[in-house]
Amino acid sequence: MGSTPQTLSSVNDSGQQSRETQPHQPTSVVSGGAVPQRRYCKRCKIPKPARAHHCSTCRRCVLKMDHHCPWVNNCVGMCNQKHFMLFLTYVCMLCGLSVLTIAARLHHCHNREHFVVPFGRIGLPDPAENKADVCNIDGPLIGFGILTFFFGLVFGLFTIIMLCDQTSAIIHNQTGVEQLQNVRGPTQSWRENIREVFNEGTAATRIPTFIAMLLPLPTNRSRAPAKGLE
Repeated sequence: MGSTPQTLSSVNDSGQQSRETQPHQPTSVVSGGAVPQRRYCKRCKIPKPARAHHCSTCRRCVLKMDHHCPWVNNCVGMCNQKHFMLFLTYVCMLCGLSVLTIAARLHHCHNREHFVVPFGRIGLPDPAENKADVCNIDGPLIGFGILTFFFGLVFGLFTIIMLCDQTSAIIHNQTGVEQLQNVRGPTQSWRENIREVFNEGTAATRIPTFIAMLLPLPTNRSRAPAKGLE
């Protein structure tokens, strides 16, 4: 379930700029009545759109670049942030499911009379002799369960932190790079900020908005520039 948005985050264009995309993207911001100035990237040597930042790994400017993620081997930017959010959400759900499943099995077995382990038996009362003996597990399975529980906790906590960070960035319309630079995007409501990121394409027109937000459907971000980029 988590592989689909991860793949989309990795292979989709994150908002990377090139000389071919420049005629379709604005390169300046009008603020306070000042005459807009055309910006150029010092490394790309091409016009640099507003709210675009240069990624030293991708070696390109990316619109609304948040950060470069090694887990998807791509930048998280304007055009793939929804898929990255879904990737984090699905991984967090899968980690939680793994931890809860193992914890439920331990809870089921902690009252049993005989919990077979490689080094002997642990004397515990047996609540239900007629049930399938799911507690008689061998050494490799015990080790696999311990590793799964540990990695589920570690990656679950990591993805929760990342998910909270990305949610805050979306609600406040401020990318990770902009947080470091202490600048903010255009002021608008948090609903507009969420709608801007999870903007569904034509494939989701007949699907309720809340459901479409949770599905790895294509977005129309490349056809509808975000506010502040006009």
